[in-house]
Amino acid sequence: MAQSAEEQARALGTGSPHRDASAAHDAELALLLIGSPAQVLARIVPGDPLGVRDAVADVLRAECVFLDADRVHLRALARIARAALRFASARRATPARAELDAWLRTEVLAAIGELLREAIERPRADPGAAFAQFARPLGLDPEALRRGCAAFNRLPKPDRAAFQALVVRGVALEALARDTGESPHELGRRARRGLDAVLHANHPELPPLTRSPSAAAVFPTALTTPLPLAANPSAPNPSAPNPSRPSEPREKRR
Repeated sequence: MAQSAEEQARALGTGSPHRDASAAHDAELALLLIGSPAQVLARIVPGDPLGVRDAVADVLRAECVFLDADRVHLRALARIARAALRFASARRATPARAELDAWLRTEVLAAIGELLREAIERPRADPGAAFAQFARPLGLDPEALRRGCAAFNRLPKPDRAAFQALVVRGVALEALARDTGESPHELGRRARRGLDAVLHANHPELPPLTRSPSAAAVFPTALTTPLPLAANPSAPNPSAPNPSRPSEPREKRR
């Protein structure tokens, strides 16, 4: 009589079928990382089997910086493809999904760091499609938006996080104070420094709202990421495109 999957697993001493299926899936993912960078890239781009897009979106939200998510995604894919064989060969056993996810986040963080440094050292002449797409419905100039985001990204992470929570996500000041343990006054000052950085990137003649630390004092030690800014920070536009998640490739029209 044919044995069930559970009976076979018990006979082999390998545990439950669920655990076996999870281990088999981890092994399949590990095989994607074996080969040259070009071979790895050809496997991990179609269908996104490693979940790199989700990793990019999660890290951008956690790090509170304003960046083109598609550029972060492409840079992360290139880094993952180059480092894949080294990651896989450094482990005797198949890496568990949690270990693989932690490594993916590390590569995404490194990609963000590279793009932040490049924005300072070699600013792009073209603001890019993501800034143009986001600026258009808000009536903003894409280049002005890019400059504002670049200035914002040089702030310390606590300032960026306060701005993202209070302005972008619309969290109530009192609720944020309870969650973070910080005073409402300090949280308000942090959020104002975020607004100050954006305004003065395009209007340096305006007096500062708050005293802001110099960029040299906070970069490159801070690698963090909020979502792009609205024209009126006190009233974010929920219908505007969200560049915090890489866009899916469009299907070709038949």
